[in-house]
Amino acid sequence: MISSQKNGDDQQLISKLESEISGLKKKLQRLEEEKLHAEEKRLFFNMVADFSNDWELWFTPQGKMLYCSPSCMDITGYSPKQITDSSSLDELLILEDDQQSFNSYIKEVLSLTIIRQSHEFRLITRSRQVRWCEMSCRAVHDKLGKYLGIRASVRDITKLKEALSHIRQLSEKRKFDTEMKHQLTGEIDAQEREISSYLMILSQKNELISYLEKSVTKLDSLNTQFRKKKIEEMLQKISQNSTADMDWEMFKVQFEKLYPAFFENIKEVHPNLTENDLRLCTFLRLKMSTKEIAGLLNISPKSIEVARVRLRKKLNIKREQKLKTYFNNF
Repeated sequence: MISSQKNGDDQQLISKLESEISGLKKKLQRLEEEKLHAEEKRLFFNMVADFSNDWELWFTPQGKMLYCSPSCMDITGYSPKQITDSSSLDELLILEDDQQSFNSYIKEVLSLTIIRQSHEFRLITRSRQVRWCEMSCRAVHDKLGKYLGIRASVRDITKLKEALSHIRQLSEKRKFDTEMKHQLTGEIDAQEREISSYLMILSQKNELISYLEKSVTKLDSLNTQFRKKKIEEMLQKISQNSTADMDWEMFKVQFEKLYPAFFENIKEVHPNLTENDLRLCTFLRLKMSTKEIAGLLNISPKSIEVARVRLRKKLNIKREQKLKTYFNNF
């Protein structure tokens, strides 16, 4: 009776143990599956980080480096182990002039003072080359919201910096060229005004000559009193215009300062032009009107029109083409 009861208890205990063992096996199997899934997930994220084009870093809240991706080799020339084993990242890589600002940036990011703000700095590669880099950071938290540090992504922006520098140089050169153009335009305008003033003097001189010629022809018809008065008037007119002493050669000198190769170029293309033709060419180059040229040369506007027609034939240019525009090319 006792033996039968004992056998029954043992049987129940065995069944219970078998049930517990079966449960433990299922739990073990589930844990192994979870472990395998976690390992696959870890490998996946490792591959994502390890094969990123950017150089990836992970810092603890205290600033210790926990992870350095293999991409560091492409940017720095150092292996991940050399970087993680270094006592100080800034002393190993960062250019001395940029170390203070780099350390301040890392400190502010770790303390969550700034969020998702990038920082540019220069580093020295293992082959002693200087490269521009940009670092972007973001805080890392677990599922419960615990702060685990920061993840930093570093990319090489050397080519971008060189391109921007080149653009800046071109912009500065363009600005310089514009300023020089304005300066030269101002100088040309000043010289044109100077030439115009000479031409005005010459025009006044011709007007004086014309006045004197007409006055002299009238002297014989005047009595002694009016003749004397007319002579005094003529002398006064001459005195007022005594500063208008200018001739064609003086004008040519001033014109060549403004357009240095004008006469040389036009003679090369049109060797048959006379001195009077060249004089008319210069006036047209200065965009003077027929009336202005006539007053300057002390002849009628009609004579200037005739001279223009003859000049056009010598130059062999079409009727629809303006002479002033043609001379702009010389």
